[in-house]
Amino acid sequence: MSGFGHCISVSSTESELEEPASTDQEEAASTEPKFIVTTPTFPERLFARNCYPGKPRLNIYSKASIIGSLVKLLRGSPEMNCLLGSQFGALFHLPVSRCSNSAKLVHSLLSRQLVTMRLYELWFLFADKPLRFSLREFGDITGLKCEPEREKVGNGSESIDATPGRMWKELFETEDEDVTVPDVLRMLEQPSLPEWKRLPLALIALVDGLLVCGHKLLRVTPAYVEMLEDTRSFLQYPWGREAFVSTLSRLRPPQPSDPSKMDKSLSVMHLR
Repeated sequence: MSGFGHCISVSSTESELEEPASTDQEEAASTEPKFIVTTPTFPERLFARNCYPGKPRLNIYSKASIIGSLVKLLRGSPEMNCLLGSQFGALFHLPVSRCSNSAKLVHSLLSRQLVTMRLYELWFLFADKPLRFSLREFGDITGLKCEPEREKVGNGSESIDATPGRMWKELFETEDEDVTVPDVLRMLEQPSLPEWKRLPLALIALVDGLLVCGHKLLRVTPAYVEMLEDTRSFLQYPWGREAFVSTLSRLRPPQPSDPSKMDKSLSVMHLR
């Protein structure tokens, strides 16, 4: 016998191949639904697979040691109790000594970014599994307020480039803009420091030294100092959103002024 439908040889006395009787188990199996394995479709990658920028470098200006410094300087004081009872309280319970930074890990995640439309989210593809870093996770970990700002707070919240104002001059007794967070901590060490300055100085050390650090020398931001005119509003300000948006802007590639320089812009993506 020959033909495309036959795959075995039979004797000349058999006119056809008899089908074996089906069992109950086979009949039950034939009625089960068949699952089709599909590969999920993800958004486009920022960088092509296995085409990642080299020489990773991690620039971290934020100093977690500031938390320990403030605890040492303010332990048992009304100012320390105020901080612990505010949105900043959760920061003092973070296991800072076990929170190490890995440049290779961060670089690996950033190189595997997906291009998405959501403003306050970053998506990565790691081992073909999607990972998200968003405002929600940031708020859950830090305990900071992350809701949108409802109204302007203080006199300096419009621009972080504001020049020193009245609060700056009263707090630091100078018009010099070159004041750093280490300077603030040294002020808190002085026994003769007026009581009213202790809480504002501690707050600005947390914000400019830990949450929103834009300079490696940890320079104090005049706009944030002016917001300290009303410490109650300062404590209610969404510092979680402020810190997250500031961080996110440094995790993404800069927007090129010239579209023809897009590749160059991607190559200088940096992290602070």
